[in-house]
Formats: sequence, C-alpha cells, structure tokens
Amino acid sequence: MATLGSAYYVAFPNPLPRNLTPVPFSVLTDICTKDALVFQIHISNTTAGALTCLVQDKQTVPGELIPTVTVAAKTAYVIAWPEGIPASGGLSVQGSATGLQISIVGSYKT
Repeated sequence: MATLGSAYYVAFPNPLPRNLTPVPFSVLTDICTKDALVFQIHISNTTAGALTCLVQDKQTVPGELIPTVTVAAKTAYVIAWPEGIPASGGLSVQGSATGLQISIVGSYKT
C-alpha cells in the first residue's frame, strides 16, 4: 500500500542535496526554489559553542519546518517526517555563525 509520502515522492522526482553542506550564516539562503517534499534533515554543529539554525519554506508567509532552534556544541540532530513535509516554493536555511552543516533527504518538482 502506498503512503501519502510515497505518492508525493513520485510527483517530486529531483533529489535535494544529501551531502553535508555548510549552512550560510546571518543570511537566509535558498537550498531550492521549487516546491519540495522533505523527509529528513540532519543538522550538526562542529563548533565548541551553541549555534542557532532556521529552516523554512518560501511561501509568501514562510512556514518554518524547523523554527530557529539552538544546536548544542559538537552535536548532531536528525529531524524526520515519515510521510514528508511540503516546502511550498522551495526551502531556505540560515545559521547564526559558521560551523553548522545540513543534509536533506527529500525531492523537488521539476
């Protein structure tokens, strides 16, 4: 039996970047600019101090997939949505300083 997530996944054939990528700091930066479906986000802080991270979609009034959260020093978090969470218009990220990395499991529309 297909799940809601798998039905969306077929309609969103292009993979989002899965490799660990540095999160830009102080500036909200686009990961993609097309409707996306996100299944998992991995965030790691490689520094000795706490940092903050924000992940949001690109609607007119952005929806926050991960509101501004504190990521403890030398810590990694994995946030998962088994059925997928839509990111209308795309996906943007922002960190409070250099040292955050992000990896995303999901896909986007052509």
